Amino acid sequence: MTVERQNGHVRSATIRELEPDTSSVLAMVSESDAVGVLIMLPGSSMVVRTALLPGGTDQDLLPALAIQSEALLGSEHPEHRMGRGLLPAAPGESNRVGVLTSWPVQMQANALAELAEQTEIPIRWTTPAAGLAGLMGAHRPTGPLVHADSQTGSVTFAWSHAGGVGFRNVLLPAGEHWPASVGRAFQESAVGSGAPDSWAAAAGEALHTGLASLSGSITILPHEVASELQEQTGLSSGELGTHGILIGALLIDPQGVGLAGLRDAMPTDNPDFQARLTATLSVPRTARLIVAVAALILIFGPIVSAWTRLSVVESRNAELASMVQDADALERSLAHYDTLGNTGFSAVKVLSDLFTNLPRGIRVEGVRMNTRDASFSLTGKSIPDRSAGVSATDVIESMRQQLGQDRMFSRISLNWEEPDAFGHLEFTLSGRIDKPHKDVMYERDRDFAAYSLAARMYPDAFPEGQTDDGSTDSDESTATAAATDSTATAPPSNTGASEESNTNDSRGEIEARLNRPGLAGGESDTASMADASDRGGSMVDPNLIPQPLSLTQVQALSRDEITAEIKTFSTAYNLLRQNGASKEDNPQHALFLQIQASWKDLRSELLNRSREGNNR
Repeated sequence: MTVERQNGHVRSATIRELEPDTSSVLAMVSESDAVGVLIMLPGSSMVVRTALLPGGTDQDLLPALAIQSEALLGSEHPEHRMGRGLLPAAPGESNRVGVLTSWPVQMQANALAELAEQTEIPIRWTTPAAGLAGLMGAHRPTGPLVHADSQTGSVTFAWSHAGGVGFRNVLLPAGEHWPASVGRAFQESAVGSGAPDSWAAAAGEALHTGLASLSGSITILPHEVASELQEQTGLSSGELGTHGILIGALLIDPQGVGLAGLRDAMPTDNPDFQARLTATLSVPRTARLIVAVAALILIFGPIVSAWTRLSVVESRNAELASMVQDADALERSLAHYDTLGNTGFSAVKVLSDLFTNLPRGIRVEGVRMNTRDASFSLTGKSIPDRSAGVSATDVIESMRQQLGQDRMFSRISLNWEEPDAFGHLEFTLSGRIDKPHKDVMYERDRDFAAYSLAARMYPDAFPEGQTDDGSTDSDESTATAAATDSTATAPPSNTGASEESNTNDSRGEIEARLNRPGLAGGESDTASMADASDRGGSMVDPNLIPQPLSLTQVQALSRDEITAEIKTFSTAYNLLRQNGASKEDNPQHALFLQIQASWKDLRSELLNRSREGNNR
């Protein structure tokens, strides 16, 4: 249908039958010199709401209606698919009625969806609710305005009541019961808006009767509305019933920006190159970026030019480039080694010095070094030597003195926990590396490279004159073997002499006992362990065995101390028994019997106190 308008009013309308495709519509547009196309959506693809507003002009009330649309329609409806409009005020009305209609996103356009891409004239969409609002205008008829489609089952109502105007769109199942359902739906809607029951029932029955034979779509208008439209457009009542809904949409929104201004997609601008360039340069951020690029060109342009000239020279003389690269590499290497010589140090060398200053009885569990502040920390365990009378704290003190003796390490601080059942102390040592490059000439007792730990623990297996790798002359080997056989059962005086020699060390008696070869007393460790091996057993480290207790010492202990000693002696007893000390031919059999006797005395004393009720 083509409509001619003048001053916003419909002057005439012409109805044409077209195929529902894009080419037919484009042909009609070109023939009639149309300035716009308005497409009516089916009632099944729309949502309609009304809002009651106070009296006022359209300019004042449309912003208020836009705010209410968010609450009435929800935020899921996009702006380009939403239409808003105000009904003209009827004589005597103090309020205005706002109409809100929406085309949900999930509702796709019909076959004319591609029309907007093939023409430059505006393409707009509208809904039956907008058409009924335009047909009603300032009229408040006694009968309802209805747009019904029997094929889709959608029906749109518009009626006037005491509170204003009501709109409703319903989607009912199509079929033989559809007319009756339409009548009941209108009756419910009218009664819900405050209309009299009798009027609503009569209007619903009239709709039931009028739609009984409907096949397709129709617009039902009250007499006063239809007669006025016939005078304006010259259309018959039948033509108004089929196409009057479009005229109503043009009447309510002549400019196509409200109820008749829905769009299928978000409108986008497509400016030309000059407009895009102007818009880009007008952005302050882009302008600043262009200025920055220009400044960079002015600054680095000469550099790039010089580099280009240098590249030309290098391409003509390849040896020159190689010589320059070699000189640069040599300069970087010298600077690198100079930095390493001033600031870096060898972690292996520092670790070697650190472990060289650790006496026997120190078991290291972890070492951490920080090259930035030249600090280090060491965690471990101190094991006492009861046979030599050296406690775990003595071992730790000797370690602290040795670390600070050569002034290679400073700020030595120690922290340790309570001793465990065997008297072992877990400690944490921290300090600072002052002279990581210093070469210290250690004495033989502290130099584990010259006097290895294995030689200290098993002196009989490493006689003097034999190197660490075990290589000797044939004569020296023969002499060493003979010396070993002859001294396998050396008297304790040799060990005592060794102890006396070490006690002359300037570091005191404790350090000498920690670094001396023999720690068990009596016969040497090597001889005892060799005898045990020959007899089918093995020696237990004396540091793991507590000192036996006499009965007087047991009775002097408290109940808690007895309980702790029972655990200690039980562990030592099991350790000795597992290593064969329970056999008479084992060299530690006497020690085993002493530990067993002390253990039994402790258990008997604890049992007696329990019977007497003595908990102290």
